[in-house]
Amino acid sequence: MRPDSGWSADGGRWTVELGRAADAATAALLAAVTAGQRSGELPAGDPVALAELLRATAHGAVELELGGHLAKGDSTTTPADLLGRLLSLLAQ
Repeated sequence: MRPDSGWSADGGRWTVELGRAADAATAALLAAVTAGQRSGELPAGDPVALAELLRATAHGAVELELGGHLAKGDSTTTPADLLGRLLSLLAQ
């Protein structure tokens, strides 16, 4: 759980403003997942768990991209490509 003040796990400083922005982003993602589940575009189930999976995948894909490990050789894969593939699989 995120503290409202104090130090984060990576040594960075949390601020109230940063905490509010993180909460707003999490709420927006959860709302999008819930809407996708209602429309049948995403599978039924725990929307919080699915939102966490999507957020973790997005963060991992961006980390791979920033580290130069995503697109190797002739690959042109982007973080958006990976998320798109995951969403397509979830829609099946």
